[in-house]
Amino acid sequence: MIGATVSFLRDAIPQQAVANAMRERGHRWSQSTVWAIEKGERRLLLSEAADLAEILDVSVEALLKRPDEIGLQSEIASECRSIGLLYNEAIWTMHELSAAQDVLQRYLDDAERKGIRLTLVTEATIHNVKKMTSRQALEEAEDLKDLGNQDRPRTREDFDAMRKLDRG
Repeated sequence: MIGATVSFLRDAIPQQAVANAMRERGHRWSQSTVWAIEKGERRLLLSEAADLAEILDVSVEALLKRPDEIGLQSEIASECRSIGLLYNEAIWTMHELSAAQDVLQRYLDDAERKGIRLTLVTEATIHNVKKMTSRQALEEAEDLKDLGNQDRPRTREDFDAMRKLDRG
């Protein structure tokens, strides 16, 4: 099992590169040593495990897991990173929305102080913009989640196109 896991973790790293890195750490490895470990024809010594784990950028514990378990954990970690990036982007976008609404409000206050009468088109636009709150954005995001798979936008371009149709 360790051999299959090493092979999985090595992924795109050539066997020769792993062997070279192990030699740099004082082990008498060659490309055929890596091959033999991956095929289960040679045991991985405990004294080698820490160095190999470091080369593969994993914990020694990861060397003892099944490849499918590592793959699933890797997918979960990748998805968590994606969610973190999207969360940060959402926070920044909501900050920008709030700042833009503050600027709009200052313009509206200025227009009112100066007695400038807004046109109906402008008033309608302002009414729509003022409805754009973080709470409404979250509600609309929940509405998107509730859509059936075939109607749900898959990309930002799909989302933008869908929003244009809704407004149009």
